Amino acid sequence: MSPVRPGWIGPTEWGSLSAEEKVTVAAMDPAAFSEWKAAREQGQAAEWRQRETNAGGSLRPKQRFNRLAVFAFVVSLLGATVIFSPILGPSAIILGIVALNKITDKERGRGLAKWAIALGVLNTVLAIVIIVT
Repeated sequence: MSPVRPGWIGPTEWGSLSAEEKVTVAAMDPAAFSEWKAAREQGQAAEWRQRETNAGGSLRPKQRFNRLAVFAFVVSLLGATVIFSPILGPSAIILGIVALNKITDKERGRGLAKWAIALGVLNTVLAIVIIVT
């Protein structure tokens, strides 16, 4: 059983692919696959893959960091300085919670958002201790 959808490529064609091509084909969306298959039928799949890679495209889907999660983490690190802690600690908590809710399955950054929340709590507690004493 091949990992690609039925009807895309037959078992005999699948068996003739190299391991690298199997990974490439399994990661393609339907439009890219149809272009690749047409190029392969003409014996130009390697050139097509090289051209696609050189054009800045990637054959594997890229996972990007959620910008809000990165921003929340940076805010929590800035809050580690005692001067801004009463303001940036709670801000990091709020931004981290919002970032956790907004992160999709295609994005990275859950760990950054969780660390932003944890550091925000720590910054807030330290700010309260410093203000009280």
